Amino acid sequence: MRLLHLLMFIACCTAAHAAPADIIYDQPLCAKAGSELIAEGSLVTTGLATLVLRIDDIKSNTYATRVNLERTLSAGRFHWHVPLDGLRTSGGGSLNGCAIKRMMLFIAAGEGTLSLEKFETTQVAGRTDGVFAYDLGPDNSPLMSGFSRLSSGDSALSGAALHDIRRPGPDALIGDGVSGIEQVHLNVPNGRWRVTLWTEDPGEWEALPHPFSRKITANGTTMLDVNLTYDQWVVERYLAGKLRRYQFGDTAWQAIGRHRGGRVEAIVNILDGSLNLSLSGDTPQAGFLSGIVVEPDNSNFARETEKRRERDFNELWRIVAPQQTNTPPKVAPNQNTELLEVTIAPDTGAHASFVLDNKDWPADTKIMLGDQADINIHAIFWQSIPQLVRSSGASTSLMVTDTHLLAIPEGGMGMGAGLTKYVMWISASSPTKPGKYVVPVKLTSSANSQTFEIPVEVLAATLPPVEKPSGFYLDEAPHVMWAQRPTIARDRQLTCDQQFLLLLGITGNAPAITTPTADKLPAFVADIQRAQELGIVLPALAYAPAKRLFASVDGAAFTASLMAADALAERAVNHALIWSLADEPSNADSTSNSLLMLAHTLKKLRPVLRFAGHFNAKGDEQYAADLDTILVNPGFGVDAPELTALLGDKEIWLYNMERPRLAAGLFLHSSRAVRYLQWHARMPTADPFDPTDGREDDFQMFLPSRNNCPVQPDINKAMLDMAEGLVDQRWLLWMETQTSPEATALIARWKAIASQPWANLSKTPEIANSFRREVVELARHLNVSP
Repeated sequence: MRLLHLLMFIACCTAAHAAPADIIYDQPLCAKAGSELIAEGSLVTTGLATLVLRIDDIKSNTYATRVNLERTLSAGRFHWHVPLDGLRTSGGGSLNGCAIKRMMLFIAAGEGTLSLEKFETTQVAGRTDGVFAYDLGPDNSPLMSGFSRLSSGDSALSGAALHDIRRPGPDALIGDGVSGIEQVHLNVPNGRWRVTLWTEDPGEWEALPHPFSRKITANGTTMLDVNLTYDQWVVERYLAGKLRRYQFGDTAWQAIGRHRGGRVEAIVNILDGSLNLSLSGDTPQAGFLSGIVVEPDNSNFARETEKRRERDFNELWRIVAPQQTNTPPKVAPNQNTELLEVTIAPDTGAHASFVLDNKDWPADTKIMLGDQADINIHAIFWQSIPQLVRSSGASTSLMVTDTHLLAIPEGGMGMGAGLTKYVMWISASSPTKPGKYVVPVKLTSSANSQTFEIPVEVLAATLPPVEKPSGFYLDEAPHVMWAQRPTIARDRQLTCDQQFLLLLGITGNAPAITTPTADKLPAFVADIQRAQELGIVLPALAYAPAKRLFASVDGAAFTASLMAADALAERAVNHALIWSLADEPSNADSTSNSLLMLAHTLKKLRPVLRFAGHFNAKGDEQYAADLDTILVNPGFGVDAPELTALLGDKEIWLYNMERPRLAAGLFLHSSRAVRYLQWHARMPTADPFDPTDGREDDFQMFLPSRNNCPVQPDINKAMLDMAEGLVDQRWLLWMETQTSPEATALIARWKAIASQPWANLSKTPEIANSFRREVVELARHLNVSP
């Protein structure tokens, strides 16, 4: 086929965002079934760069009408295989694979040079004769190369609730499927066959399908037989990834991908020319399949399919090195632990971390807190579990993190393999006498036991309370709502979450609030009263209720219900709520604008109503007129001059800042903003320990657990970072009460540092530690500590 243009700058692309491949066809390309686009080359970049593959068909004329696939890559060689069957446009439509007019590869974000060695379409070798391979799902979803489509309308499938499913994950085989299957009938010659099924629905958003009983047979041979209680399912499936430690050198497939898909296989003898699969269980989700392969016993097609899935998974999910941070001190037997000293004021806390090497201790060693001599010193203890997360919310690169913290129970926890990090939150209740204290850490084994001590210094300084609160968006834990008694379980979980945040001094949270429909008003009021009782600073942001109410009732009922709910809230807690109406309204997928249009009318009917909106892009300010509180993040701009120019005298909050400690402390103190909220205390995406199974990463400060109200929760370390930031803010307030020349000079210097633009401040997160060290030294110098 002749090309109108073929611009392929092989090994010569020097401009950061130039397109090393841009092919425009004078006659549309018709990609045959099983075709793939292969891109191979090298990327030179100092950080991360986002590559975009753009594919247009003859009807494409906007971003939403073409395919835009992204890869986030670090420097080095890359391979990218893209099946051309079933591609979807950014607007959700289907790309016409037999009418492709343009394919383009370019760097969209980040600095770098891309050198291409191959950018071409190829026909993937199909399955061999005598192999039956079916990729289940809707007709317009990606088709695994070498497979045939089997959708809910096919006569081979039967069931009372058949339903085609398409998931956001890019895996062509397990990213789609059919649920509600009761029978599959396939014509297969007599003989001995290996039958392979992919049985797992990977879920979407926070929903992970949870059939508790499932049975699949093939001509009477049992291939899958599961019968679990809710508690068993939570432990064996929902929390399965919680204890998986990333092992150095593992690929993304080894760490994550190989655990997904639910592949089962069995040898089946066929005597009557047909294979009959029977599926049963407690819900239609029990009848889910994403793939079927029937092959001779000596064939390897299903296993080769797994190898292709592994190749594709590792191409997409590249593991990049995280930014280097300070390594905590390593504690060896009989070692002095002065480097671990924690300095705090009464009614505050700080985190301490250290590393142990299991080579230094017997194999059966357990670690736990020792008996605390002084009841005013409190310690909470976690073990850090290395796991993979996305390098940013929607990135396709993964990095190893040590932010997943598992609570160490009273009876201790076994040591991790190799070097393992441990984290503590150490606090002093008020009043606590100034002086030196210790927190004991005990290591026990069958051979012996040893205790080492973490020094704690308590200063005599009395810190003012926080002026600008920070917190998280709270919500129901999805798996708790699947329990047999969801209302009781939900209320217990929300209470315990808020109690723990209060323990850390985190009180600026947006509470989970029931949608105030007429039948739910008592629950709505109870949620607000619980928030007040557990220390959440009011007025609180009602993040979801207005939007959910708007989606559930008509316009007149919405207006009446919202005004009634606001009046009830005011009577219940003496503070009006701040109702969130708009989530990032300039985004292409925003559904906020219809609700925003009602704000002016609602305020005329009830002038005390307070409304809020989340702005993450320039241009969102056009929606500010009828909003009282504007939440901004760095995408919109968070620096004072910019906010004043765009939003005038509106009340400003920060949200979704990259560095919780800096945002809650130094920056918030000097900012125009009066509060800071971070998304999200509980928003796992389907599997809570698989960062690859949704449109974005998991956002969860509370890691899910079997017990919805544990003595001590498993958490993300970012929760402790926010708590540290709030203590930093209190030290800043304390500094401002000091009048000595040394204090005046230090205050002026740190005010200047804290007032710099967020883009500069956020690049130096370690600056918060420097601030704390200097202010503590100031406190000692002023003799507020003996």
